[in-house]
Amino acid sequence: MIHVRPLGARIASAMPQNLVPFYQTVGFALIEAGPERIRMADASGAEIWLEAAREVPGAVLVWPGEVRVFYDLEGNLHRSASKPNPTDIRGRARLHAVLYGVVDLVESGAWYEAHLGLSQRFYDEASDWLELGPDEGVGVALTFLAGDERRGVLLLIAPDIRDEVERLQKAGLPPIWTRRTAWGRLAAWADPEGNPLVIIDRSGSG
Repeated sequence: MIHVRPLGARIASAMPQNLVPFYQTVGFALIEAGPERIRMADASGAEIWLEAAREVPGAVLVWPGEVRVFYDLEGNLHRSASKPNPTDIRGRARLHAVLYGVVDLVESGAWYEAHLGLSQRFYDEASDWLELGPDEGVGVALTFLAGDERRGVLLLIAPDIRDEVERLQKAGLPPIWTRRTAWGRLAAWADPEGNPLVIIDRSGSG
């Protein structure tokens, strides 16, 4: 078993520079822009990397270590990479997790605990929603998803999602959908290449 904190998330793109305005509007700050990789950071220092590559669409959780790819129990893609240089630039949003779709929530959660050393930090049986990770920082979220929604989803968290929806609508980015659960609210967007992004808050009692 390993006990490490994820570094952030990676999104493969044919044209990474075309995605920068979307993620800046969401609240990520541009740190480094190279021909192959663009680094952006949130308010906590967690990063997303927009990399020039033609791979599985959607977000992929990035772990520290030797560069390689690996898969979880249900075939969701993960990557490991060397830790980037630290930065003091911060955005306004906070990266919370990468959300993966699974078939067996309990068995998949046990796999992350046993193989990656993550601990359960939130679970709501009624909405089939499980979050694992370190006490603070980026983690992994699991839920039942099917079809095209099986791609990894960037999951952000905000104190009040209504403020984020209003801010992004004014910037020309209305949400695709909004939902409410017993434990909070969710709103979804998609970047220019169709990669999904969901913002949640904890406005409920959960």
